[in-house]
Amino acid sequence: MPWGGSHAVPRIFARVRIQVVHADVIQFAGVVVDGIGGFSILDIPGRTRLERAPDDWPERLQRGSLNLRVGPGGYPAEFAERQLPIKVETLDHWFEPEFEIPGYLIGNNTLRPTHAVPRRGDGLVWRAELWHHDGDGEDRISCWAFRRLESTVGEQLEFVAAESLRAKGLGTSSQISARLHGKWRSPR
Repeated sequence: MPWGGSHAVPRIFARVRIQVVHADVIQFAGVVVDGIGGFSILDIPGRTRLERAPDDWPERLQRGSLNLRVGPGGYPAEFAERQLPIKVETLDHWFEPEFEIPGYLIGNNTLRPTHAVPRRGDGLVWRAELWHHDGDGEDRISCWAFRRLESTVGEQLEFVAAESLRAKGLGTSSQISARLHGKWRSPR
C-alpha cells in the first residue's frame, strides 16, 4: 500500500531519530578571559543522561568553561540586520540551539525558574567551532557553546568540551572567533 494509504507507518520508521541539520552559522569575535569559577561547579549531564542529546555530545565534560568576551564589533552582522539587541542574551530567544537541557538536570544550577520565566536556568547548547590565529596559521577547535537561559554572565560566551580547551593553546588574552550553528527563530 502506498504511503498515503490507511495502514500505519511500519514500526522501523517510527523509531528513526531525525536530527535537524542547522543551516545557519553566526560568528562572534573577542578575547579569552578568566571566568569567575562558578561554571566549574556545574554538573552538566553527559550523553547517556539525556534523552535528546546528539550522538557526539560528550559523555563527560571537562569541568569549567572557556570564556570569550565579545568585543565591540565582535557580534554577528545578522544581529544588526535583524534589528536585534547587540548582546549575548539575544541568543536565548532568537537563535535556536542544537538541543536544550532542562535546568533541573544541571547539578549545582543556581538559576531557578520563576513565575515570569519558568525555563530560567535551562541549558542551551549550540554546536561550535573556535578559530584561533597563531603564528603558524589558523586552528579550528570543535566544541559546544553552553548558555543557561536568563544568565547574567554579561557579554561572554562559554564553551565546553570533553577535553580542556585551554590545553589547545587558548590562554587568557588569546584573540579568537567563534562560530555557532543553529537556526534563526521567526519573529514573535
